[in-house]
Amino acid sequence: LSAARCAECEAYREAYVVHSVDASALNELLKHDEDAATAIEEFSWEGNNALCGLLNTSPLAQAMLAVAEDLSSAERQTCAPSLVCCFPFLLAVDQALQYEYDALAQQEVLARRKPDDSRDLVRLYRHHAKQTNGTVPVTKERYRDLRRRASARGPEVEKALLTGNQALLPGRVHSHEVFLGLAPGRCRELHGWMQRNAARLSAAAKLREGSAHIYDGDPTPPRTAMHLKLVLRPGEAAFVEQAARLVDEGFLVTMDYGADADALAWQALIRPNYEGIHIVDARDELYEECTAVSYLECPGLQDLTTSVDFTEVAVAGKQLGGWNVKAYGPIFLLEFSYDLTSLELGPPGDPYRLGHLVERTAGFRSTALQAWYRKPEMDPWASFKLLVQHRGARGANWTLGPLGTEWALHQTPRLFRSPSPCWGRDLSKPPLASLITIAAHREMGEKAWGVYAHEASKMTLPTQAASVVATTSASPPNEDAGVLNALLRQFQALLLSSGQPLAALLDAQHVAQQHAYADAHLALVLADYWRLIGHGQGRSDRLAETRQIAASRRFPDLYGEANFDRVFRELSRSVFGNTTLTGKDEFPPYVCLAA
Repeated sequence: LSAARCAECEAYREAYVVHSVDASALNELLKHDEDAATAIEEFSWEGNNALCGLLNTSPLAQAMLAVAEDLSSAERQTCAPSLVCCFPFLLAVDQALQYEYDALAQQEVLARRKPDDSRDLVRLYRHHAKQTNGTVPVTKERYRDLRRRASARGPEVEKALLTGNQALLPGRVHSHEVFLGLAPGRCRELHGWMQRNAARLSAAAKLREGSAHIYDGDPTPPRTAMHLKLVLRPGEAAFVEQAARLVDEGFLVTMDYGADADALAWQALIRPNYEGIHIVDARDELYEECTAVSYLECPGLQDLTTSVDFTEVAVAGKQLGGWNVKAYGPIFLLEFSYDLTSLELGPPGDPYRLGHLVERTAGFRSTALQAWYRKPEMDPWASFKLLVQHRGARGANWTLGPLGTEWALHQTPRLFRSPSPCWGRDLSKPPLASLITIAAHREMGEKAWGVYAHEASKMTLPTQAASVVATTSASPPNEDAGVLNALLRQFQALLLSSGQPLAALLDAQHVAQQHAYADAHLALVLADYWRLIGHGQGRSDRLAETRQIAASRRFPDLYGEANFDRVFRELSRSVFGNTTLTGKDEFPPYVCLAA
């Protein structure tokens, strides 16, 4: 669990996707070949050799010997001259490692269990040998060949190959995900990522260790998977490094689905069995058989995507390319940057000057524009983000304003911290993680503010701490064992003692986060109108005109009168006409952002 351990290759395993096909389907698809028997033999030989190549390590060789020692003569002859059949052995090893990290240690491999004095790997091997009997592993190239052959017979035959239909094809393909240790080349490729994330992963591993048994219902290793499943995108670091070779000075603007590394770590903790791969769409006729089953089903017929780790893009960009972060946050922040430029979109006092989309399109004329403001995404925390990086002298003074630095990206983990002590809800994290961190903040009381900045350790209110954090240039302190213990206690409490089913709680929090993002967007628009009017009027008249501008754009209709009034009332009380936020323990994020 140490950070040093999390920086070592031996602590990681990598996912491989292995395809196999029922022998009956292979025979049918190849039966018209000039020499079908030879073609089938080549398919099988190539597939088995490819899997055997994945097992070419010393620990796995020792495990093979131990398994072969207990096999009968008939079992050993099945895949002779190999000691064991590589396909079922690979699946057995993967299953063993899923639930016990040391499953390949010599004492574990050789250990015999009661009541039949057998070895764990031998039992698993025999199980998978039975399950894979009558199937043939295939390489990626051979898999593509099978798909082409099936497709040539028509879309229904291709569907039968992927999902099964005995009337059209006597068998189908199968896809398996297996996890193996990193190869030396991959280890070198990921070394920088491991170093940059070691402290974060160490903290996440401690939270996983303390919560895994609650998810799986049994604290013993044979029943509880003690790993943390993450998605790595090595291309993120490579991209920023290569971009720096092309651009001596200038800007790098990244827009995509994603979140910061801490939010993605929380997602792995909250949904430990989730692969982190989104199935965006698929053919409608294959939804039930493919999309609803797994991302492994129907390769090539589904749009698969993963979330960008913007912390990696930022930190690796600084280390490898000298890129400095100038702004980061939800993509709607772009809408609030026009008045900071030299562009004159309209005369002084004209709302068109602000550059809001609602002004430039003359109203909510499309469902797309309405969605831009109402935030219907299921996971706003992982929705489209904007990251602006810069290197060189020219343009170094560019800014998106205070909003551009509100969502900070740090190499220092912030599983506990929200972007600002002011925020009563952390919009940057998954909703359930936000609930946990809020509870941990309340448990720690005033001690929480010192976790944001050493200078804020004596503050008594979140608004005071937020003012200190906003002015400090120091990196945030590490979240120590006391902070992690508070997070773990609240994590366990939420899982064990929630007053409603976890799925229902999760759905409710997703909806609440959608509303919170919509509130933030509305509040920033209203704050722009307030600033546009200026100080030449009395406060009452200025509030009335701000509301009138918003009403003329039909914001109350878009958000609902009650929601619009709630946001406008809170801004009128806490932000409009006030130089600082005071007198409250915490504020909704939209108030903090508008201030």
